[in-house]
Amino acid sequence: MYKVYLISSNHSDNTYYKIGWTKRSPLKRLKELKTGNSHELNLVESFESRWGPKIESSLHRNFNNKRCEG
Repeated sequence: MYKVYLISSNHSDNTYYKIGWTKRSPLKRLKELKTGNSHELNLVESFESRWGPKIESSLHRNFNNKRCEG
């Protein structure tokens, strides 16, 4: 079973989000992302689905116009 997650990060006056999936705990993934990151990261939401990678891809397509790199 896959876990789809949404993580937020506050940078100055902006909030950025990361959409992803993992087979492990989303909290473990959050801990990995916090390593070497100077901004505060928070797990906003997560859920389980056997279609995790497909859901993540669909969400990325839906929010493509809001995507930023880096």
